[in-house]
Amino acid sequence: MRRAAALVAVMVLALAGCSGWSGAGDSDGDDLGYVDSKSQLIKRVAVNDREGALDLSGTTLEGAKLSLADYQGKIVVLNHWASWCNPCRGEAPALQKLAVELGPQGVEFLGINTGEASADNARGFERKLGVTYPTLFDPSGGLDQPFDGPLTLVGRPATFVVDRQGRVAAYIKGAVDEELLREMINPLLGEG
Repeated sequence: MRRAAALVAVMVLALAGCSGWSGAGDSDGDDLGYVDSKSQLIKRVAVNDREGALDLSGTTLEGAKLSLADYQGKIVVLNHWASWCNPCRGEAPALQKLAVELGPQGVEFLGINTGEASADNARGFERKLGVTYPTLFDPSGGLDQPFDGPLTLVGRPATFVVDRQGRVAAYIKGAVDEELLREMINPLLGEG
């Protein structure tokens, strides 16, 4: 009986993925947020409701200093991931495909790796899955702080789409696919 209960508990945790989110399912009053059939929280922020530019900087897996401000004037897709996260592995090919495809249109991709035992794990993940865009290495989770408040980040994966002024325009709790990413990025391509 105990084994059966333990097995059920493990299955529930596996199905839940790697993520959690403060207020999951709450649309924050703008009627743009929803939880779809994949249990993702998807939120779009209207242009006039976007808060100030994110202050985000760190060191990449290759040891280079990098800041979100380096991408001023571009749309940036920030993907929070970890090598031990199964949904993160599943979404990596779609992120990489769109990074290559949308780069010429002024869309940049930036990974944020958190909670790894070593940078070698993260680099191995990227090699195995063919990820070529830069990733900030954040073993302590300090880079989660800019997302405090209504955007509180609790787990992985999570993806934030940042407008050309460095403001969060959309975020997705849970794994993304190509269709969902396009849905979140395309409206920003027409913004000035």
